[in-house]
Amino acid sequence: MRAFLFCIILLFTSHPIATGLPARLYIWNVGQGQWTTYVSSNKCVHFDMGGEFAPKMRIKTMCRERRNFIHLSHADTDHIKFIFWGKKNLNSLCLIQLPREKLSSKKKWLLSSIPKCKEQPTLANELPLPKHLIKPNDLSRVYVLNSKGQDVLIPGDSTAVAEQFWRTSPELKKIKFLILGHHGSKTSTSDNLLRALPNTLLAIASARKKRYGHPHKKVVDRLHKYSLPLLRTEQWGNISIEM
Repeated sequence: MRAFLFCIILLFTSHPIATGLPARLYIWNVGQGQWTTYVSSNKCVHFDMGGEFAPKMRIKTMCRERRNFIHLSHADTDHIKFIFWGKKNLNSLCLIQLPREKLSSKKKWLLSSIPKCKEQPTLANELPLPKHLIKPNDLSRVYVLNSKGQDVLIPGDSTAVAEQFWRTSPELKKIKFLILGHHGSKTSTSDNLLRALPNTLLAIASARKKRYGHPHKKVVDRLHKYSLPLLRTEQWGNISIEM
């Protein structure tokens, strides 16, 4: 047990990245919400940019001199709240593509204020969804971040309904780290999805149990059933993984 905890501490000790060091993935402690950033020597690739609060000065220090790209899963406030801040504070921030769902006029204005990326980093693959889904969470974009065998599944707020379509992707067999869908809601991270992740080592929840009840007990029990350890930003703070 001590050896296991020592390995976890080594793996998830969070520190700024400098030129020449390996890339890292940061799952920021934003309360209930999502902001995950892949940081390499010359770029920051953000997956959503939301939450109740955020370590903005730390992110600014780390990413302001790098090129900044953002993938959006969908347009809920807890996924896009800090986009305007990012536009003002992060160098050359550009949006890879708009969310799938229909946007309110306010959100459309906000997202259209971010320039579209003229080129895209090749780190992340988006898993396909059928066209007949209509609910916003069902339409959430699902990404697989590929980095030297440390593949990460970032499903946004995707639901069990949507999981049945994208969980058949062969890419899921390579996933090492799972960021819980919909912050650990019981309507995501189904048994069927977990069965499709035979090589996953760890699940991570970006959520607040004390206020919102996430991750839900049913999800925690499912993870235990498949022997998947769980880290929570609420308990650990910012979590980083060497990529």
